Amino acid sequence: MRRSDGYSSTVLELKDGRFRYWFSSDVKTGHEPQYPLSGEYSVSGDTITLHNAQVSQNAWTFRTVECVLTLWRPDAIDYYNQEKGFHSYGILWSTDEPAEEAWAHRGYSKPYEGFVPDTETAIKIATAVMEPIWGKKNVAAHGPYHAELIDGVWIVTGSVPKAGFTLKARISKDNGRVLLAVPSRK
Repeated sequence: MRRSDGYSSTVLELKDGRFRYWFSSDVKTGHEPQYPLSGEYSVSGDTITLHNAQVSQNAWTFRTVECVLTLWRPDAIDYYNQEKGFHSYGILWSTDEPAEEAWAHRGYSKPYEGFVPDTETAIKIATAVMEPIWGKKNVAAHGPYHAELIDGVWIVTGSVPKAGFTLKARISKDNGRVLLAVPSRK
């Protein structure tokens, strides 16, 4: 799992009851440990605890976001409950990258507005995904398309119903993942 917001980065590897943990920040104390830190972890319910006194954030909570397993710091959960938004530096996202590679790429930063920041981008992605499925002419016949952002997901819908249905796609604002592309009753 990894997280990087450009100012700090965290990589956490969980494997066979043990963890490896890396952390960097633009704030330096002069007492930074040698990374990776390692040790055992325990799980109780949806909370994982890292057993190493040098790890600054020992307790994390498992949550699934858009079918992706994530780990949340307590302040990220508080922020979500109060603001209904995602805390940019309190969530670790799972990755297929080996931990060392994730750490090497820690400078990577997701745009603040997500990879799909506006309706124009959402519509471009939706139609690009629909065309190989239903054909360019059929997708064009259901336009113009409009997009609405609901809970971090762009709902892109065609405007012109043909044969009682139109085309619809759902796209994650945060990472651009296409969650759904289907014909839909208008």
